Amino acid sequence: MILWSFSRRYPWFASLTNSTLQKLGADPKIIEVPSKTTLLREGDPGEHFYVVLEGQVEAVKRMGTEEEQFLSVRGPGEFISEISLLHRDVKRTASIVAREKSQLLELTRDDFDTLLTHEPMMAYEMVRALTLSLNASNERHISD
Repeated sequence: MILWSFSRRYPWFASLTNSTLQKLGADPKIIEVPSKTTLLREGDPGEHFYVVLEGQVEAVKRMGTEEEQFLSVRGPGEFISEISLLHRDVKRTASIVAREKSQLLELTRDDFDTLLTHEPMMAYEMVRALTLSLNASNERHISD
């Protein structure tokens, strides 16, 4: 359970009970992503959900094409790939590239379902954060 001690630093995880953390397992999967590494590709199926623990990653639409568009930067405590887990038939909506060396918590679809089943208030937090992100994205598009 020592590895889950980081959870108290991030608002979305701060409210998790020890019982829920035990259901998720004693050893969460933490991955290191080198700078400039593409972690996820737009259009791929989404089976994992990530939380940025350290570093920064950026979301990019149509990566590598003339229509490439930068969407956002995600940093410590923010989620990546939550949409593909909320909508099971939806493919990844953007590519994710590490801006710098980053450390991410990787959760499976089952881990994600466990979180939302045992911590329903987390779903409200997620909806709130998604709404803020959508509003910010709309504002960027309107100003462009």
